[in-house]
Parts: sequence; C-alpha cells; structure tokens
Amino acid sequence: MQKLLDYKKGVELFKKYKIKIPKGKLVKSKEEAAGYVEKIGYPLVLKLISKDISHKTDANVIFTNINSKEELLKRYDLAVKNAKKYNKKAKIQGILIQKMVLSDIALILGAKRDDTFGDVVIAGSGGIYTEILKDISMRICPITKKDAFEMLAETKIYDALKGYRNKKINLNNVVDVILKLAKIIEKNKDVKEIDVNPLFVLENDVAAADIRIISD
Repeated sequence: MQKLLDYKKGVELFKKYKIKIPKGKLVKSKEEAAGYVEKIGYPLVLKLISKDISHKTDANVIFTNINSKEELLKRYDLAVKNAKKYNKKAKIQGILIQKMVLSDIALILGAKRDDTFGDVVIAGSGGIYTEILKDISMRICPITKKDAFEMLAETKIYDALKGYRNKKINLNNVVDVILKLAKIIEKNKDVKEIDVNPLFVLENDVAAADIRIISD
C-alpha cells in the first residue's frame, strides 16, 4: 500500500542527494515556533505537516509572507483548525516554519514510477496554478543533462527561465535538480513518486520549497 513519506525522512533523502531546501524547523508548539523565529527572522512560511494531508493548499494549511509574531501565532492556530476540518482523523506531525524564499519563478519538478513507461521525470510551471496551466514536459529515465535542458525548453515558462527584467537565471541549477530526482526514483525502489512544487528559481540558486514523496 502506497503512503505519504514521513516529512523528516523526505528531508533526509533530499539532503543525501544535496537538493536545497529553505532553512526551517518542524516545531510542536506555538512557543517553540516563536522561539525559532527569533533566530531566523521574517518573512516566513508556515506549513502544517501531516501524512494524512497530501495536498496542503487544498486543506488550506499553508500560509506565506508572515511578518510578525502576532500573525505567526494566528496562522499556527488556523492551520491546525483547517487540518481538522479537512480531515478529522489527520495526525499532525508538527508545524514547519521556513524562511520565505522571494522569487518570481516557481516550477514543478517530479519523478515517478509509471505503470506504462517505467521511471519518468517531469518539469513545468509550478505553484498553485500547476493543474490549471498544465505546462509540463516529461522524459523517460535514464536522462542526460541534454535531455533535462530540452525538457525546460519545451515549457511555456522557459521564456522566463532564459532571463527577464535584467535577471540572468543559471539553468544548470534547475537541471541539476531534475537529474537528482531521476537518480532518486531509479535508485530508491521504495519511492514511487516525488513532487517538488514549488521549486523557487533565483538567479544563481534554487530552493525546493515544498516536497511530497509517496512510498510503499
């Protein structure tokens, strides 16, 4: 039976493959959250973590651009309330407090073990409009660096990735993540599906802001 992988195990897997995740901490109380924020500062993103809630946006348990302690504590309570409303039986692992990444470009990257094609990777426009835009390119594994670049070139968001408003994006950073996701799905047979949405793209860096891993 497939299930959502424990968040901490997912983070460990990404660290093993050196995929960057925004600085953050999984906390168990509002007091712990407030104490951690004193160390990293604002703005913040708050996300409720539960193996029983696969899509945080649907459950309304993710809040961005938090800029004060008052707002942090309010959103903390609201995330818990919304989680219970979405799924009364949801077991809450904790609340993830992350330093907010400021970027205009959000991608979705992923990999899965498909019943028809085998191991595949995808790339495209990410964020909350992923399912609406349906801007996705796919390749069957194994893939090369050239394949990964071609995937990005097939997407509508590629025009932004090539550079905009005098910003030059280092696409090698995005390609590197695509190749690492391909390795994860090929080498970890217990992993069935990986979603990184959004992957925020900066001029010389990337950050996997939200990850979702399905395992056996």
